[in-house]
Amino acid sequence: MDEVGACGFPVFEPCRISVDALRGAQSAVARCVLVAFDERTRRFWERALAA
Repeated sequence: MDEVGACGFPVFEPCRISVDALRGAQSAVARCVLVAFDERTRRFWERALAA
C-alpha cells in the first residue's frame, strides 16, 4: 500500500494523475518542473515518471 499524505490521500496517486495529465496535454510548453519538497515525495514522482 502507498504511503498516505494530507487527509489520508495516497501520495502516489496525485503524482500519477499529474504526470498523466502533463503527458496528455497539447501545449507549446517546452519544460515543466515538478517539485518534491522531501525525499519521499521525490521517490513517488520518479515512480510516476517511470510508469
